[in-house]
Amino acid sequence: MEKRVELLRRVGKRYVLLERVPAGVCTECGTRYYAANVLKMVEEALRRQRPADQEITLSVYSLSR
Repeated sequence: MEKRVELLRRVGKRYVLLERVPAGVCTECGTRYYAANVLKMVEEALRRQRPADQEITLSVYSLSR
C-alpha cells in the first residue's frame, strides 16, 4: 500500500526529518519500500541544504553508560 511517511536521516552529526515521503508500506509488518527515484530525491534534498521548513527539539536517551 502506498503511503506518505516521515523519514529520519542522519547527516553528519545531526538528524534531518523528511515529511510526506512516498513509500510502499507492507500491510502485514509495516516494512517500508522506497522507489529508486524517491531515494534520489531524498539524497538531492539533503545535499541542497536549504533552510528547514521548521526546527524541532529532539530528546536523546542512551540505554548504556
